[in-house]
Amino acid sequence: MANKDQPKLKKFSPFQTLVFNSLAQEIKERPVIIFHDTEQNYYYYIKARDARLDNGRLKNPFQGEILIPKSDKPNTLFTKDSYLDCSQIFYMRDSELEELVKNNPKTEILHSKELEFDQVKKMFNKINECLKSKPPFIVISKVSYDSKTKATKSEVQYASDWHLKNDYAQAIAEVDNIEEIKELEELKNKLHNEKNQLRLDLFETVLREARREYRKEKVYNPLFEWITKNKFIQNGLNTIEIIHEYNKLSSPLVPETINGDTIYICLVNNKWEDRRDFSLSERLEQTNFKSMIDWFKKNDLDINMESFRQFRKSMQESQDLGELLYFYKLEEQLKQDLSKLEKKYKKDGPKMKM
Repeated sequence: MANKDQPKLKKFSPFQTLVFNSLAQEIKERPVIIFHDTEQNYYYYIKARDARLDNGRLKNPFQGEILIPKSDKPNTLFTKDSYLDCSQIFYMRDSELEELVKNNPKTEILHSKELEFDQVKKMFNKINECLKSKPPFIVISKVSYDSKTKATKSEVQYASDWHLKNDYAQAIAEVDNIEEIKELEELKNKLHNEKNQLRLDLFETVLREARREYRKEKVYNPLFEWITKNKFIQNGLNTIEIIHEYNKLSSPLVPETINGDTIYICLVNNKWEDRRDFSLSERLEQTNFKSMIDWFKKNDLDINMESFRQFRKSMQESQDLGELLYFYKLEEQLKQDLSKLEKKYKKDGPKMKM
C-alpha cells in the first residue's frame, strides 16, 4: 500500500459525484482519500462536509465524525473547518478514479496526506472505532465509473441500521410519490437483510495494513535511517543512549515521542524489511542486556528476576522505554540465561554458584 502517485485533483464539480449515502443516492459532500491499496488497486476514501454554518457557528457533529480545522499550508484543499465522516467508507478502482479525473479535470478530491500526523492517527482510530462497534457503525460502498456513460454509481455492501434508517428518513422527506417511497423502503429492507460480513472483514485487514504502512512512512523509516546513518548500534550504544542522542536534536525527526519499543520496531519494520535482516535488532538486544547486567552489578544485586523487577521499576521512573518490547526482550533473555544456569547447577552440583 502507498500514497504515492495520486491523481492530481483540483476543483469540485457538482455534476460528477463520488459520494453517496447508504441507499446509494448521490450526495454533495467532498471525498477525502484516506489511502491507496496498491496490492488490490483500490483507492479508499471517506466524505467531508463544512463544519460551520453561514454565521460562523460550529455545527454539531454527527456520530462517527471528527473535526479537522482548516489548514494554513500553501495550496491546501482543506481551506475550511471540516467534519470527516469516518463511519462511511468508499472504495474505487484506481484506474477508474484516474479515468474520471482525466475526463473531469475540475474534480476536487481532498487527501489525508495534507493532514497532520495526529489528525491522520485520529482519523484511523475513529474509523477503527466505528468498525469495531457492536454492531458495526459503518457503511462500505464500492463506487464504479463508466467512462462511456461518464456516470458513477454506488454498490452498498454493508450498512448499519442507523445509517439506513437515517438516510431513509431523509430520502422519503424529499419525495411525494408513493411508488418511490415503496422502492426506497424495499431497498432499505434489502440492505438490512444482506449485510456483507466478508466485505467488513476484508476492510478490517486492509485498514490494519494501511495504518501500519503510514507509521512506517512517518515514524519507522526516518528513525531507522537516522540510527543506521549514525551507526549508533555498531558503536555499542544501548536503547537509553540512543534516546538521549535523539533528544539532543534541534527539532524532532518524527512526529511522536520515541521510546524503546519504537526503536526496536523501526529496526525490524522498515522499508528494507524484505531483506529479513534482524542483525541490528539482535545486536541492540545484546547491548541492552549487557547494560542491564552492568546495572545489577553497580547496585550490588544478584542476577535474578527480583533484580530485573527493580531494574524495570527504576527505568520506568526515569525513562520512557515502552513496555511491550523493551522489557519483554530483556525479561525473556534473563529467563533463558537463568534456566541454563539452573540446569548447569543441577548437573554440576553445589559447586556451581547461582
